[in-house]
Amino acid sequence: MQPMAGVPKRLTEKQLKFARLYVLNEGRMTATDCAIAAGYAEDSAHVTASRLQDPRHYPLVVEYIGSRRSELL
Repeated sequence: MQPMAGVPKRLTEKQLKFARLYVLNEGRMTATDCAIAAGYAEDSAHVTASRLQDPRHYPLVVEYIGSRRSELL
């Protein structure tokens, strides 16, 4: 499978931190709280958190979240 044009080949530090927080704190922190803790701006964290979970916008983040969940199960 070839990467889509414009899609980065790896996660940024913020994306990685968001994904880790999101998986490790499911049920204890909202996605918005995870985005803020990862360093995203508070005033747009709810939108950022939503987009980070959308495979059309951030397929690598969604893939990483899925693989981390599988590891923890």
